[in-house]
Amino acid sequence: LWGAIDTIITIIGTLLYYRLLIGFTKCTIMIVQDIKPITKDLVVSWMTFVRRVFAQIISGLLAGAGAIFLIIPWIYILIRLSMVQYLLADWYKWDVIKKSRQMTKWNVRKLIGLGLTTLGINILWFLALIFGLLRAMPVVAIAYAAVYLELKKNLPPEIQPIADIKKASSIEAQMMHA
Repeated sequence: LWGAIDTIITIIGTLLYYRLLIGFTKCTIMIVQDIKPITKDLVVSWMTFVRRVFAQIISGLLAGAGAIFLIIPWIYILIRLSMVQYLLADWYKWDVIKKSRQMTKWNVRKLIGLGLTTLGINILWFLALIFGLLRAMPVVAIAYAAVYLELKKNLPPEIQPIADIKKASSIEAQMMHA
């Protein structure tokens, strides 16, 4: 039940935010035109708001389609030229681009599969690195804290830190209970 209420509140808040955002945009245009906006200018009509929402949805879909139409050919070209670096290492002629295109012509699907597999491996490696760091960082921090406390014992009294952490914590606890 709380999840549904939370979702409804989020949707209503988002709609109100976008309605105010349109008004804010309108006010910035007025400021640039040397027109002083008033508070009423921040709120636009519901019809303007609905048109804005539909326009945003359509422009978002068009932008997504445009990105796909740019990304897919780019990936295809990268796949077709993926053997150039290997040909350069193994073939001493200038037609390496042509050779790469010949080699990959009927193997694009296999190379896409290889690319997705290596992408998956790289993502798993990255996650392992991040989670490994999350586990290692506290251990390293504790090791440095232990070394710090050991080294602090050897300091002359005149350069010792002012308060010990245990003493400071107990003083704070006493102050909170007072």
